[in-house]
Amino acid sequence: MYPTNLANPPTPGTPPQEKKHLTPLEITIAVVVVLVLAFCAYGFIASATKSTSTTPPAAATQEATHISDLIHSVSTYAKSTDVSVSDGDVTVTLTFDSGPSYDATVSAVKDQTFQLMKTLWTTPHLGLTHVEVDTVGPVRDVTGEIGNGYYGKASLTSDTAARFDWDHMLPEDAWKMYDSTFLISG
Repeated sequence: MYPTNLANPPTPGTPPQEKKHLTPLEITIAVVVVLVLAFCAYGFIASATKSTSTTPPAAATQEATHISDLIHSVSTYAKSTDVSVSDGDVTVTLTFDSGPSYDATVSAVKDQTFQLMKTLWTTPHLGLTHVEVDTVGPVRDVTGEIGNGYYGKASLTSDTAARFDWDHMLPEDAWKMYDSTFLISG
C-alpha cells in the first residue's frame, strides 16, 4: 500500500490509520443542509425568473375600455382626454383650449369634472375606489411665455362619493364636497 498523504508520510512501525466513517446522525445533518441549500437556491432562481408582466387580464382591459368610453362620451369641453385605470383607481386628464375668460374656464372645469365624476360613480359594477380629474390647458407663466398648466384638479374617493346625491347636485355643490380640489387663480 502506498501512502496517499505525502506531506505527512506514516512513520515506520506505526499501524495504518483506519478510514473514518460518518455516523447516521452526521449523514442526516449533511442531507438536511444540502436540501435546505437546494430549496433556497430554487426559491432564489424562481423569484429571479418569475414573469413580471404588467398586461392586465382580459376583464380588467374590458373594464378600462368601458371606463374610457364613458369618459369620452361626456367629455364635451376637452380637446383631448387621457385616461389611466389601475385597480379601481381612475385618473382622467382633460386638455382644454383656453377659455374666453377666467370665469368661463373655471365654470367649464367644474362642470366637466362634475359630469365625469357623476358618470363614473353612478355607473354600476365599476369597482372604483378613487377618481381624479385633472384639467390642463394653455397658461401664461411669469415671463409671459405660454405653456400647459393646471386649470383645476379634483379627487374623490368611494367613501365620499357614497354620500353624494348626484341627481340633486350642481357642479358648484359637488366641487365643495370633493376630497380635494384645486383651481387656477385668476
